Amino acid sequence: MTTRIDINTHNQYNSPGVTRGDLKIDAIEQLTSWFEHAVKNGVPEPEAVNLSTVDSNGLPDSRVVLSKSINRLGVSFYTNYNSSKGKEISANPFGALTYHWRYPHSQNNDGETQRQVRLRGRIVKSPLLESREYFHSRSEESRLGAYASKQSSILKPHSENDDGRDTLQSRLKDAREKYKGDDIPLPEFWGGYILVPFQIEFWSGRPSRLHDRFLYSRPLEQLQLQLPKDAITPIEDVDRMADELVNHTWSIDRLSP
Repeated sequence: MTTRIDINTHNQYNSPGVTRGDLKIDAIEQLTSWFEHAVKNGVPEPEAVNLSTVDSNGLPDSRVVLSKSINRLGVSFYTNYNSSKGKEISANPFGALTYHWRYPHSQNNDGETQRQVRLRGRIVKSPLLESREYFHSRSEESRLGAYASKQSSILKPHSENDDGRDTLQSRLKDAREKYKGDDIPLPEFWGGYILVPFQIEFWSGRPSRLHDRFLYSRPLEQLQLQLPKDAITPIEDVDRMADELVNHTWSIDRLSP
């Protein structure tokens, strides 16, 4: 039985350098630029992002989710509000997101670009209209699945030979019968969140671990004054709230690697 694995292999990073002059004034515009570059260079699922939250006992949790928009306010994602992440966000409306992208250099195939973007911020609930529009853009089976899955809850077996999967399939069948021929409405327990960042760090892997790191920051205390006090009540409009935050300018600092 293996009790220890020593991991000694490591590829040397050789991403193109990043300088202060390469960066945009606005952190979200810079994130959009790097995201679009990852898409252009064929990164599989560039929208995949690691979401970290903390529960009411201060215990951390982390999982990969799919971000669904980068807007003027921040980064949005969707979930079951009764899931583990939903309960954690309700109890403590702060979170962190991490994107990590690797792809061949645009100018040649000799080496890879390695980039990481880390966001820390307040989480707010997306406008109801946006959640409804996104829900109805999903496939019928995905919409039914939102009703069938009591996300993060234990699936009790139907029989001796079932590990719980049959229970899930049975719930899906029930949902399919319930909404057969009818519109599938947005569940009240399902919708979007937006992480509104007060810090965004851009990292580019460089040789000898002398990476390029730039941190955008804006005061959390001032941001909090114009954001909802919790992540339970949906905000009314993304752009209107972004307009209220427009005066909170970003400072930019290079960090030691």
